[in-house]
Amino acid sequence: IGLLVGLAVDDFTGQRKRLQEAVEAARLANRQLEMSQRRYRLLFEQGADPVYLHGLDHDAEPTSFIAVNDATCGLLGYTREELIGQPNRLVLTPAAYERMLAELPKYVAEGEYANCEVQLLRKDGTVLDALMSGRLEPATADHPVYSRVTLYDITARKEAEAAIEAALAHEKELSELKSRFVSMASHEFRNPLAGILTTTESLALLWEGMDKRKIDDRLNRIRDQVLRLSAITDDVLQQTRLQT
Repeated sequence: IGLLVGLAVDDFTGQRKRLQEAVEAARLANRQLEMSQRRYRLLFEQGADPVYLHGLDHDAEPTSFIAVNDATCGLLGYTREELIGQPNRLVLTPAAYERMLAELPKYVAEGEYANCEVQLLRKDGTVLDALMSGRLEPATADHPVYSRVTLYDITARKEAEAAIEAALAHEKELSELKSRFVSMASHEFRNPLAGILTTTESLALLWEGMDKRKIDDRLNRIRDQVLRLSAITDDVLQQTRLQT
């Protein structure tokens, strides 16, 4: 009997020890999980890039914001409380929302998308350009299916691109004006030169049979054409100085 009692006590002690070890392991796992969740919340909520989570309904249509970080709130001008539970279309222009609905089947099939350009609607009504990258998280026992989205503000880049396009268009216009000016100037040069050439040829051929009045008349024509060429040259030089 004593032996049986001793064995029973030993077995009970071993089971209690194993139970205590299991409890300690569970506590350690819970602490690690809590630390991991705290680190995730810290990275998510205080991250530099705007990130938010939104759910999908059974038709794979965006429903509402599940979580947003501080950067998202700062970018869109809303508080976290104003965004949580609100539909995704709240922060998208109508055109951007329709485009998202059209591309959702492909997104759901592939599970992610990257660098999709959209126009976001801020709380104050202003529109900003952004790149949107998303990843679909499948449903589990702990949470339904949702999408994790990262936003990148590209408003400054779009403004720079528009400024460059405007500058290129202006440069093209100036180039076309310059081409027309050169063509017109060439035409204006050609006419007096042709007149000078015709007059000098007539003088060379008919010099002997001309009286002084006719000779003076032709010389005056040549002088007038030379003065005209000189004036055109001055205009071209003035245009060059203005362009410089």
